Amino acid sequence: MLLRLPRPLLVPLRIPSIHPINADTRPLHHLPRLSMPDLPTSTLQSLLTSLSDRAAASPGTAFSLLPRPSSSSSSSSSFPNPSWPPPLPPPSSPDEAPRIVVLDSSFNPPTLAHFALAQSPSSSSSSVRPSTLLLWSIRNPDKDIRAADPEILDRIQLLAKTAEAAGTHAAAALIDAPLFVMKSEILACELPRLFGVERVQLEFRLGEDTLVRFADPKYYTDFASSMRAFFERDNSTLAVARRASANSPVADGDLLPESLRPWADRVTWLQIDAGLAEASSTAVRRYAREGREDVVQSLCLPQVAEYVLRRGMYREGA
Repeated sequence: MLLRLPRPLLVPLRIPSIHPINADTRPLHHLPRLSMPDLPTSTLQSLLTSLSDRAAASPGTAFSLLPRPSSSSSSSSSFPNPSWPPPLPPPSSPDEAPRIVVLDSSFNPPTLAHFALAQSPSSSSSSVRPSTLLLWSIRNPDKDIRAADPEILDRIQLLAKTAEAAGTHAAAALIDAPLFVMKSEILACELPRLFGVERVQLEFRLGEDTLVRFADPKYYTDFASSMRAFFERDNSTLAVARRASANSPVADGDLLPESLRPWADRVTWLQIDAGLAEASSTAVRRYAREGREDVVQSLCLPQVAEYVLRRGMYREGA
């Protein structure tokens, strides 16, 4: 059952510029390709081994930042990531906590929609740009992700490349937690240590389909208790991306699952530009399988498209 709520805040979501290239009207795949090396396979294997060991020793606590591709070949200090978190500006008040945008997805592969969602301005009134964390869980409540899958290292490469393209305010990480409430608990514990603060403000960004799963009680032993932990204990919020269409404008009848009604003030909405509606991971995989390189390049960042095509990802028999 869905509940009609007063119109929430809508933040337009469009393709941002790729640092250091200024935004213009050219198709994104015509932008100059930014040089970005691959992460060493040995580094990724070491990271996965460490994450798996930690998950086995203490389930539900494993979290690892990924290195930055541009620094991995020249500095051993790049593990896990020497440039994140970025320096924090002085807080405007004693109670102000650093804001961190968390985009949790399977990133299979990362698309322009992922990139735009991660880069979209926050709904917060603060003038300070939030830090951004691209997060991929090695456990999924609906899918079996096997560490032995040969494609898993490729997907981690793509995640790291997307975070670096977003700028120094962004990082990528792996986590051992299938549910948002578990991710929130881990990040609310781990990130203050990295930032050197007592607490952080987490804004989880997700799509409409993921919101439905987030609000489905079947994933929780005690749904109400889990929601209180997420929204109240961890002080986390949701920012939901909605696709605009001519037939169903985003501004008309914004809906929220009834189960989330008590926390409606903790949910804001982001409007995805119509031009990004086709930039889905499913579409990229299909076009890559069909050998439609031009379409893959139009739906992904140049660095991502180059890697997908070079490695033959998602091709039949690959």
